[in-house]
Amino acid sequence: MGRTRTRKAQRALKSTVVSTTPTVLPQPSIESLVEKTQILLAQCNYELAHKFVKRILERDPSHVEGREMLGLVELENGDIEAAKA
Repeated sequence: MGRTRTRKAQRALKSTVVSTTPTVLPQPSIESLVEKTQILLAQCNYELAHKFVKRILERDPSHVEGREMLGLVELENGDIEAAKA
């Protein structure tokens, strides 16, 4: 079997500089999080919907629709006391 890469290609790979600075991705809007949560609720995926609701409420703790969806998720998960709060 022959070489898989030429020596020139190997040197080029070794000299490639890899950035170590993390890339910051833009945060999704609250509206898009609400929309995704509604889709997950319609699909009865309450575990993932709960994660999305938490993200909504982390960004805006007084978001009325987010609090309503949190209550629904907790109710569907059987946590009646948390749903009442």
